[in-house]
Amino acid sequence: MVFASSNGATAFSVASGTGWAIEDQVSSVSSVVRGAIFWKIADGSDSLSVGLNTTLGLGARIIRVLSGTFNASTPFDQTSDTPATGSNPNPPNHTPSGGADDYLWIAVRHGGSAATVSAAPTNYTDLRTAFTGANSNNVAIAERELNASSEDPGAFTIVSSTNVVRTVAIHPV
Repeated sequence: MVFASSNGATAFSVASGTGWAIEDQVSSVSSVVRGAIFWKIADGSDSLSVGLNTTLGLGARIIRVLSGTFNASTPFDQTSDTPATGSNPNPPNHTPSGGADDYLWIAVRHGGSAATVSAAPTNYTDLRTAFTGANSNNVAIAERELNASSEDPGAFTIVSSTNVVRTVAIHPV
């Protein structure tokens, strides 16, 4: 689950749900948005409640990768969250630990305000966004399948906003 919350959130936690891990949560340059990825290998009891210390806006998007299509011992790795300001946030280049392979690459944007992402990075498809309303934080994700040893997704198209971006590589079987 890709998650973003408004300023004031200092840390996310798993309030309830078992087996979930939180990856590399970080705030934007001006601490307007905080982004994180929650993940687990599904086992049938997959509910999650996120704990956060703010009542301000949030956005979340679920990504489901079917079993048998990823390496269960090393499901994914990612760049560290990278704070970005202004227009067209660009997720950073990423070199996965497994070398060249048929990865599912996911470009991620955790954003401040209800600024709408109008286009995914070049060659990325299935742009999905989510936010809870005006003046709320939001997320955008897009994906690409590519055999490569590294990937630099390029920029999302968006009006000026506060952002946190990252690049995720889902490891194949």
